[in-house]
Amino acid sequence: MATRRGYEIGTRSIVDVLTAATDIAQAQRDYCRALYDQIVARVQLKAAAGVLTGTNIIAVNALLRRGP
Repeated sequence: MATRRGYEIGTRSIVDVLTAATDIAQAQRDYCRALYDQIVARVQLKAAAGVLTGTNIIAVNALLRRGP
């Protein structure tokens, strides 16, 4: 947001704006991937321990629907 404002007033270039937008998109992608990996690992751990239930799967589905 600050970079875009800087572009509007002439203190930043369009390259700065595009770089900032790319950085945000990459951070969001990395966060979503980490969240997914953590959820999968939790399910695998419960399955390996023999304590995975239908309620756990419902909870995972709720997490995945909610998103970041």
